[in-house]
Amino acid sequence: MSQLDRTPDSETDAEVRRLLERAGPRPEVPAEDMERFKAAAREAWRALPRPTPEASGSRHLGLWAVAATLLLALSVAWLWKAQSRSGSLTAVANVDRLIGEVAVGSGGEPLALDSELGAGSWLETGDGPSRAAIRLAGGHSLRIDRATRLQLVSEHRIRLERGAVYLDSGLGGSGSVDVVTPFGVVSDVGTQFEVRSDGDAFRGRVRVREGAVSWVNDAKTWTAEAGEQLVLAHDGSIERSAIASSTGEWDWVQTVTPTFDLDGALLGDFLDWASREAGWRVEFADPELAQSAPAVVLSGSIERLTPREAVEVVIPASGLHWVESDGVLLLSEASQ
Repeated sequence: MSQLDRTPDSETDAEVRRLLERAGPRPEVPAEDMERFKAAAREAWRALPRPTPEASGSRHLGLWAVAATLLLALSVAWLWKAQSRSGSLTAVANVDRLIGEVAVGSGGEPLALDSELGAGSWLETGDGPSRAAIRLAGGHSLRIDRATRLQLVSEHRIRLERGAVYLDSGLGGSGSVDVVTPFGVVSDVGTQFEVRSDGDAFRGRVRVREGAVSWVNDAKTWTAEAGEQLVLAHDGSIERSAIASSTGEWDWVQTVTPTFDLDGALLGDFLDWASREAGWRVEFADPELAQSAPAVVLSGSIERLTPREAVEVVIPASGLHWVESDGVLLLSEASQ
């Protein structure tokens, strides 16, 4: 089959269409620059070998395609250069927290805290203590585990090449986010979930902590809800099992949780943050405490502490006692 007869890949076409729709209008190429591009394309065309009279029509089309591709490449190069000069390249994410060194781009430059990331950016964490938390433009929180390589295709689409990511869309995230992996596309339905690729014992794994996800692979669709995990074995079989929201399997997510601004915050807001990040349910020993404790005003800083470590510091400082068991954080008066 010839190149012209091949059917375009529907997944690629759909992805390109979504990206173009979200990108919006782009600056028009100045006439002077466009003339230079056309001249370069004409020179490239003249340099191509002339087809013989016996050459097929597809040969002519192929030569014109080369010149047209060159013109397109030059135009795209101008666009990226112009956007870089003006700083108008749309950011799709912002860096919230870093642990260790995280590489960005093909040059492997170190990622900087609070830096903005454009569509198409590649990120890679090392095998050691290297993790990152980024905030997508749509409001979703994306955590990146060690030994992970991914691409930010857009604010609503992540391409996971290897490693693991955790997505939390329950804190003001707008729209769904797709995680494209070698074993299919995982889409959130307002949730907290982890996607891991290329494990020693599996090709892919999806764990849901809250909400639900859909997983599409080879025209098949699976759904998983809170407390479930789906594992795709190397032989192609799928296994469904239960997973608790507060198990140690989620601990890596806490190590890279964006810091909560404690100073001046209410204890109730702190408990909402800590319990969500740790997968706990908060309960109070008596109704009166449940009414008064959330209004306590906090001070200080918990920077670089995990949510559990922060609870160990903040709760006693608030005059309360705490105990965690089976995913329940029980609070009582310190004297009890």
